[in-house]
Amino acid sequence: DPDRPGVNQFHLIFAGPPAALASVDPRVTASHDGGPAQLLRQLRVSPGHYSEIVVLTTGRWIFRVTTPFGHRSVSFSVPLILH
Repeated sequence: DPDRPGVNQFHLIFAGPPAALASVDPRVTASHDGGPAQLLRQLRVSPGHYSEIVVLTTGRWIFRVTTPFGHRSVSFSVPLILH
């Protein structure tokens, strides 16, 4: 948010039963144009809602998220290309 070069806010919002949301502790990394992944710090906004402030430059970004969710682990990637 707002998906353009400069200061952006990256939100993670998890939905599910309260017990599963209580287990969420996301680990988020960001890499730019195939470079090394940098660990991002999350701010817990509310149960299951996390946000990070990131400064993005033009190019291809990959955000990788891994977190416990209930009794399992969840992982996914979010690609973003900024012009």
